[in-house]
Amino acid sequence: MKKALILVFLFTSYFVKADGLESDAQFIKDKYPNEYTNTIRKHALEEWKDDYEMVVYEINQQSNALINLVENFKSDNTNIAFKAIQEWSVDGYLSLGHLLYYTDWETTRSVITIALYGENYEITNAIEYLGKELKSFENNINEQKVLNDF
Repeated sequence: MKKALILVFLFTSYFVKADGLESDAQFIKDKYPNEYTNTIRKHALEEWKDDYEMVVYEINQQSNALINLVENFKSDNTNIAFKAIQEWSVDGYLSLGHLLYYTDWETTRSVITIALYGENYEITNAIEYLGKELKSFENNINEQKVLNDF
């Protein structure tokens, strides 16, 4: 009986992913291990500390969102940009701060900007979402900051 239970346990643990990652998270972890460790996983651990289930949930949610974002904005131009980034990053131009890539997508209600830049051998991929309805509010705040600093 004991041997049968051990066999069942070994069999199931072999075929079930022990870490609980969904396919998008596993894809990012396998294909981009440094980025996975230094961004998605790092931030999930900072947010949820030792709550393992929430860390895995956060990693899965962020990975799904990232893959979804990339899929939604995929075009011939972004594919060309990604290839160029990969080629130029190898030589260190991007990570040294010599290159900056960005693109904007504008809708009726928002502007989404994706930027890729580097400094001191660290590469940053930033995504900014700006609601057009709040643009005047943002301008007022920035104007107040300038006046206060003056």
